[in-house]
Amino acid sequence: MTIQSGADMNDTYKPARKRTKQARQFTTAECEFRERRKASTRARIVAAARSAFLRDGYAISLDQIAKRARVARTSVFNLFADKQQLFKVVMEEVFQELLQGIEEVPDSLPLDEALLRYARVYVSMSTNPQAIAVTRISVSQPQETRNIGRMAYEAGRVRSVDRLAAILRRHMDAGAIRPTDPVRLTERFFAAAIGQARNRIFFNVPSDTPENIDLSIRETVDLFMRGMKA
Repeated sequence: MTIQSGADMNDTYKPARKRTKQARQFTTAECEFRERRKASTRARIVAAARSAFLRDGYAISLDQIAKRARVARTSVFNLFADKQQLFKVVMEEVFQELLQGIEEVPDSLPLDEALLRYARVYVSMSTNPQAIAVTRISVSQPQETRNIGRMAYEAGRVRSVDRLAAILRRHMDAGAIRPTDPVRLTERFFAAAIGQARNRIFFNVPSDTPENIDLSIRETVDLFMRGMKA
């Protein structure tokens, strides 16, 4: 009997290939179900976070938010990088709801009517308890997390200041009103329209009547219309 040398055996021996486990391909229906479940989990987390932030402030932990949403702690971190990102989502949701009326203002309205509609929505948003709550949270954070305040400002600015500034710019280009910086003009207009309404809330002073607030808005519109005439 011929005995193969070690070299011969090594040359002829071929170990079986290791089988690699292939990831199972999900069906379209399964993928859609997973996406719906992910969206549902995200919505529950945001809803719980919104309630927690507005009631307990920014000190609330993500663990507590997960418990209120009845989801695993890992689910929160899988969907949100940190508490700042989650708070940003809550702020954007709050401001989007409160400023919905601005997006419904037709561009074809006369300028005085557009200013009146914009001012009413903006003042209503600025004096809303939820907007006040997120504003208080954002300005009360230590310096290292102060960019939360910037996020709050940007969340409301895009849907209000920038939109109205674009309308003012069109009227300036048409020669209907005096040319100036439309963004700065819009910021001054909103500041004048709000007047002391928001300060009264911040300092726990009894609020003015809705009739007086609307009268102040109308007077502000009239003042700006006369001041902007070309």
